[in-house]
This record gives sequence, C-alpha cells and structure tokens, in this order.
Amino acid sequence: MTGQGNYKIGILAAALSWVLLSGASCSPLAEPDRAQREPVPFSVLLPESGEDAPATKSAGDGSAATQLLVGVFDAAGHPLFCQTVTRTGAGEPFTFTLPLVRELNYQVAFWAQGEDAWVASSGFTAASLTNIPLTGHATLSAETDDAFSGRMNVAAGESTVAVTLERVWAQVNVATTATSLDLSTAGVTSVELTLTGLPTNYNVLTDSFSGSGDRTFSGTVEGGTFTVGGTSYTLLGHAYAPAAASPATAHATVMLKDALGATVRSTAVSNLPLRRGYRTNILGNL
Repeated sequence: MTGQGNYKIGILAAALSWVLLSGASCSPLAEPDRAQREPVPFSVLLPESGEDAPATKSAGDGSAATQLLVGVFDAAGHPLFCQTVTRTGAGEPFTFTLPLVRELNYQVAFWAQGEDAWVASSGFTAASLTNIPLTGHATLSAETDDAFSGRMNVAAGESTVAVTLERVWAQVNVATTATSLDLSTAGVTSVELTLTGLPTNYNVLTDSFSGSGDRTFSGTVEGGTFTVGGTSYTLLGHAYAPAAASPATAHATVMLKDALGATVRSTAVSNLPLRRGYRTNILGNL
C-alpha cells in the first residue's frame, strides 16, 4: 500500500440551529461581577464546502458536532468563565451571547464536538479547553470523533461576532482495490490502523499540540466505493488524526484481520503526510 498525497477536505456546513444552555458546572458569571457588563452576540459556523473544497469521502460533514464549548479568557490568557451551546434544530449556526465588561479585552476559545465526546460538559471550565486529551478514541470510521476549533480576540461593544471554526484533524482513508467479495473470500472482517507519533493533547486557546504517542484505530470493514483519480476502491475505514496546519509525517501500519482476530495481511507505510484540513489516502491491493 502507498500513502497518497493530501487532498483538501471540504466539510459541508452542518446548518444547525443552536440555543444557549448553561451547565451547572459552567457558570457564565464565574468572573468577578462588575457593573457595565453587556451581552456580545456570537454566530459560530462550521466550515462550508465548495468547488475549491471538495467534499470528504462520505460523511465528515460536521453533523455529529452537536455541542459547542466556549471558554472566555482575559487578555493575558487567564480563564474567566464558560458557556455550553447545544443543537435544537436545523438551519442556523451556533448563536449565543457572552456577558463582557466594557473597555476590557478578551480571548474566546471555541470547541465543537459530539456531545461530551472529547470534553465532558459536567465539570467543564474555560481551562478545560487549554488541555484536551486526544487519546482514548480508537474506533475507525467514528464520525462522533469529529471536532472543530477556533479562537479570537473580542471586546465588549462589538456587533455580532461571526466565527468559522476549522477541523483539527487530518483525515486518513484506507482503501483497497479488492472487492467486497475478495475481502470476504480472504476472510477479512476488520481493520487496524496504527499511526505513530501523534499529539496527545490540544490547547484550543493557543492552537497548539503537546505530547506524542502512537494510536491504533480499529473497526469492521466500512465498505462502500471510494474513488480516487478515476479508480474505484473498497473503503476499509477512515480515521481522524490530530494535525497542525503545517505539513508533518507519521508512520502507519495497516492490519487486515479475520473474524478470530488473526492477521490476514500487515502493511507498513513510511512518511505518511498529515496536515490539518487535508486527507491522506492509503491505497493498495489485498
């Protein structure tokens, strides 16, 4: 199998309606109370698709990101308070207000995820967004693992603040020229994808990663037709790997397994390119 170059992911707009919900553990007024506090409205979108941003392999449209966690920090980056927003319908972006003090500057961090997928809303604080663990999610083709982040400087008195988040992952697709019948004949029922040297923690406020470790994603064969360059492949699975905006590489191992867990074939791929917002295809035969 070979690691094919990156292809820009276009993520279809989730086009969801959102309302503000205050979690008991995330007080919106944890900052010392002051006079002259005024609400600043926000409108937060997920990335849209278009001709310059071709859609990803199938899903990956952000629809699983049904929860937005918002952390408010002072100008020096000290955590102040937080808000949680959840989906209630279709057709609108995340919309909410933050109570900010006039003449003060703030930094605001945003993390959109499947409900409690990466950060639990119970016990969530603004500081939670400065050290999100990226380990423990090890299922191939899990759209609930999709997530988006963003940050910006804000001052009270502004009109509606519009923010478009970005996906924090590179998407790795694994596909084969073998047909579903070929896979069945060979006894292949599941796939394991191991990626080396992935970051283990993420700071939304500074958009920076820390730590390093290997991650193994596993799952049953995803199936379906996956076309690259006019050639059709059978999709074995896809994984979301944390990645920075600048290109990096990782080593990968793909293992095809039978129903008893025995390895039918193992293939190593060196220098697999990973870049945020791009996809990398690992393509080959059985």
